[in-house]
Amino acid sequence: MQRFQIPGPLVLLLTLVPAGLVLAGVALAKILLDVEPHFLLRDLATTAGAHPLTGAVSMLGMVLWSAAASVSLLTALLLMRWRREGAAFFLASAALSGWLLFDDLYLFHDVLAPAYLKISTEIVLVGIGLLVLAWLAVFRRDIRNAGPFFLVLALGFFGLSIAVDLATDFIPQMSAMGPWRIFYEDGPKWMGIACWLAFHVTAAVAALDQARID
Repeated sequence: MQRFQIPGPLVLLLTLVPAGLVLAGVALAKILLDVEPHFLLRDLATTAGAHPLTGAVSMLGMVLWSAAASVSLLTALLLMRWRREGAAFFLASAALSGWLLFDDLYLFHDVLAPAYLKISTEIVLVGIGLLVLAWLAVFRRDIRNAGPFFLVLALGFFGLSIAVDLATDFIPQMSAMGPWRIFYEDGPKWMGIACWLAFHVTAAVAALDQARID
């Protein structure tokens, strides 16, 4: 039986310090801004008094974003430890997926950036687009080697979702679709997130298999 072991200082710091800082932020929000702790600590449905399944697919999307970031980060750490190529690609992929998670989870480009940073939604979206293009350009060889099928699908679904969103602003008839407009806008987005995760999982498996062979 393996003995109970205390993790090293670095692992403890990386685990407990960020978590503690989050709680410190909650306390400061109460002290400085009079924001009640339950507003930040409890889940959205409970705070809003909504049905527990409110935003169910959206929440699943956050899980998939998080999974893509986690898979990529773990793969990057393993490749760095084994001194194998490709770590930079997975590290950048983890950062990009993490940013997309943050943007989607906290409605950064829709609400936070325009309201608090005075940055328009369009500028944030252009910035995200440039980040994705830079990622595609810098790591094109890694993406090609990983097999870009699911990535192409993901970008296609994201493009379709954005197109429906933009069409609503310029085509009045889109508003007549009622609740189905959201289905046609957010449905492709959900499919895109699923394909985004599939790409990063298959890329990670391929990279780790190659590292094991080498």
